[in-house]
Amino acid sequence: MRRNRYEMIVLKVRCPDCDLEFEIPEGAVKGEIVSCPDCGLELEVKQDNEGRIELKQIVIEGEDWGE
Repeated sequence: MRRNRYEMIVLKVRCPDCDLEFEIPEGAVKGEIVSCPDCGLELEVKQDNEGRIELKQIVIEGEDWGE
């Protein structure tokens, strides 16, 4: 974490797809969706057991028509 000139805390995260490091606001809440500014991958904000922010890739599963 670091503070920018406006004294807002920002969190640096790394995209699991393209490896770009980007920032999300500290106020990001569990379940919020953020997109990688480079590749557009949608990621869900999660928290680990110690309260640290982590991102999980959103996986859209196809329908199963019983075939």
